[in-house]
Amino acid sequence: MEKKFLDLGGKVFYGAKAEKVRIEDGKATGVAFADGREVTADHIVSCADGYYTLKVLLDDKYTPDEYRNLFDHPERYHTFTSALVFMGVDADIQNEFRAFEIRRDAPVFQSGVSEDCVQLVAYGFDKKLEPAGKSVFACYYGADYDFWNALYADREKYEAEKTKLAEDAAAVLVRRFPEAEGKIEAVDVVTPMTYKRYCNAWRGAWMSWVRDGKDVPQYHPGVFPGLENFIMAGMWTLPPGGLPGAAASGRFAAQRLCMQNGMEFRTE
Repeated sequence: MEKKFLDLGGKVFYGAKAEKVRIEDGKATGVAFADGREVTADHIVSCADGYYTLKVLLDDKYTPDEYRNLFDHPERYHTFTSALVFMGVDADIQNEFRAFEIRRDAPVFQSGVSEDCVQLVAYGFDKKLEPAGKSVFACYYGADYDFWNALYADREKYEAEKTKLAEDAAAVLVRRFPEAEGKIEAVDVVTPMTYKRYCNAWRGAWMSWVRDGKDVPQYHPGVFPGLENFIMAGMWTLPPGGLPGAAASGRFAAQRLCMQNGMEFRTE
């Protein structure tokens, strides 16, 4: 994707945090970055986190009422987050399933929630993800963002909870695949705070809202009254979002730009 973009004349600025969308006379004209740089543009498409786009980049001046309601009441409108433990195993563990639902003997309180099962995912379906003779697994845990956010203020407690998860994940893996015992050589623990830190994801969300009522839109075009030359894309415009929704919204944004400029939309 990057190569295609560069081949078409695009430029990528890595490590550049966008801070504001510059607006003049109701038209988006550029982007200001944290390092002091500013880039002008005829059109701006924000694929950043939806909350950050509306509340920060646009100074909360164009936030639709439906989005304001959703963002202001996270206790009412649930978004998806989780904690994950990735494990690299020094053994070629063959299995025919991609995912397993492991039932516990009794509910366990971890990651801010109480659950009686944990999902174990095997990544052997794509050998590019596993070195020869190795196996990669991950345990997926339900998570409470507020629980992890509070822990994050105390690094010692935060790291202790991550260690607790890693130990539990190892036990789950060995229970299902005894041949993994003593062979787990790499562990990486992901929490909702990881999503927030790396992706600037609101409340550590990797998907947007559960569509369980009329208050959550099926689709938002990402254009806002009073603001021209700007489109918001990303998973927040296609609840419940995720990677497929984010990808589709990018395509829709490109199609909208083509229509606005009298151009034919082409994929090649």
